[in-house]
Amino acid sequence: AEHIDAYLTRLSLTATRHHVRNVRGKLYRITNDCQFHVLSDMRGEVFEAWLVGVLHDGMAARTRNMYRAALRAFASWCVDTGRLVSHPLLKVPRANEKEDPRHQRRALSKDELKRLFLVARLRPVAEYGREVLSTTPAEGTVKRSNWARAPLSYETIEEAFARGESVLGTNPDELLTRTRLGLERSLIYKTLVYTGLRKGELASITRGQLELSSEPPHMILNAASAKNRKATKIPLPPML
Repeated sequence: AEHIDAYLTRLSLTATRHHVRNVRGKLYRITNDCQFHVLSDMRGEVFEAWLVGVLHDGMAARTRNMYRAALRAFASWCVDTGRLVSHPLLKVPRANEKEDPRHQRRALSKDELKRLFLVARLRPVAEYGREVLSTTPAEGTVKRSNWARAPLSYETIEEAFARGESVLGTNPDELLTRTRLGLERSLIYKTLVYTGLRKGELASITRGQLELSSEPPHMILNAASAKNRKATKIPLPPML
């Protein structure tokens, strides 16, 4: 545990807090499950047996490789700092992610993006316009608990938005707040799509990092917030 804490302190100089927290969780799970109490306990065959066990429990190849990478990086640091004489995990094989794809990634179509932007914009107000449906059995007693709001769908959200505007008409401040919230959500999705920023990278952007009067307009992603730790100028297309 002392060596892991020292490693995480070193890692925090170059990695985000989120990454350090993830690595901490992985290292402590491995060392607890494999009974690695001291560095000399860390053996490749034990860790490989653990990987086989979590495979049988259903852990995806990509996730197993992330655990492998975390422990191997820790072991490499131990060698570099003289805590270990040799690397005990060099022969632990990497899982084949192509043979175990859990999520088939693809780009969204133009129609899907259009639907996403619309739903994000309408949803906060449309929540107030959801229809109320009766769940009372045909011969049952009508009670308040027998009523439920209908789920929203792409086909019904515009009608629900119109009803929501009507319902919130007596509370203009709440209507304005929810309308602005929808616009903000839609803008967040558009910015992610048109710039390629990650969620955390976008969250780091402040007003001072926007250069809207330059040609072309762009935003500046600081090195500390970028995954590759390099400052970048990101152009903003006209539609954004």
